[in-house]
Amino acid sequence: MKPSPHSRLHALGRSAAWKWLHRSIKQSLRYGKTIPTDTLAYRVLAGVGEVPGMPALERALYRLLLDYPKKIDLFINTECQLRCRYCFVERHPAGKRLDEPMLHDLIEQAARLQVHVVQLLGGEPTLHPRLLDFVEAIVRRGMIAVVFSNGVALDENLLKRLSGFGEDVAVFYNYDHPAVFKAITGADCHAKVMQSIHTAKALGVHFGLFITLTKLNTPYLEALVEQALTLGVIPTMERYLPQLEHPDLAAELAIDAPTWKEARALMAKVCAKHHRLPAAKAAATFTGSGCPDYHDNLSILHSGEVLPCPFTSRSESLASIFEHSLAEVWDLFRARRATYHAIPAECSACTSLERCGGGCKTATFLTYGRYDRRDPLCTGEEDIPFKW
Repeated sequence: MKPSPHSRLHALGRSAAWKWLHRSIKQSLRYGKTIPTDTLAYRVLAGVGEVPGMPALERALYRLLLDYPKKIDLFINTECQLRCRYCFVERHPAGKRLDEPMLHDLIEQAARLQVHVVQLLGGEPTLHPRLLDFVEAIVRRGMIAVVFSNGVALDENLLKRLSGFGEDVAVFYNYDHPAVFKAITGADCHAKVMQSIHTAKALGVHFGLFITLTKLNTPYLEALVEQALTLGVIPTMERYLPQLEHPDLAAELAIDAPTWKEARALMAKVCAKHHRLPAAKAAATFTGSGCPDYHDNLSILHSGEVLPCPFTSRSESLASIFEHSLAEVWDLFRARRATYHAIPAECSACTSLERCGGGCKTATFLTYGRYDRRDPLCTGEEDIPFKW
């Protein structure tokens, strides 16, 4: 029987050459690595970011050629040295975790699905006694391992061991300004975290910096972005998403729409100053507008629940990983994808639609209980060249 055009395209999407190209793009962009402006790669990526229709084409190609999860989040423990006020993990009983055999099985399932990136989170994953075993298993199966850490326990010894995995391991740090670090985390250890970041840079460990934007740190955003670019990375920025279980924190931490727009404009200005704006725009193009959630990501919580985004309501759980395989959960995700990506009527004429897609789907659902509404922090006059 002659293969259909779709099956031939799908085979291309799973070919070694295509996977190598896609993997190279992800390694260069998803972890905040900057690209020298004098290279051909930079000029090509900068040009691609300016091509009209490219974000929509990229997402269409993802679904046609690469119809499997590109990244999964594994929440491997709940223990943590900090008590970050915006953290959603606290609701889980201390010490509860997916056990070690289950985590290794999930890594094997991810490899069979041809997942590219497995991100290890907690709690604080560096406190898990088998962290390096998980990293080794991920790398051995041909995937990239990302350790999402607060940095407190990422000392030189652990970073050296992670550096031994070379290009296949990256570290993502929670990153904030010293003026607000203690107020957010409950601990006075900002200097220790920054020391870890500088050590990672000196050892050649690929790392990224993640800024959770709140009312407390918005006055320091420009300094944070400047410092990140000086360290050699374009930081990832997302605003604090109020959790339904903690409505009291929203008034204290959540920013409003004008502040969000101003913050993104500031990010664009600082990136442009450092000649990194085209690279940032290209990153947004190739990673689904800068966020993989609801596009190509599955988040597996400590409880075994699987969500399209770790910050969304537990009512949006796709399934339990104790009852369904990862492949079955992905099929459930695909069945709901059209609902997730419904274009709000008020967005139909927006010039930023193809990059934005209606904005943050979790923020929309937590606010309205549905996905076909405009991002609650959209001002309706978006002119920012990319979304975080």
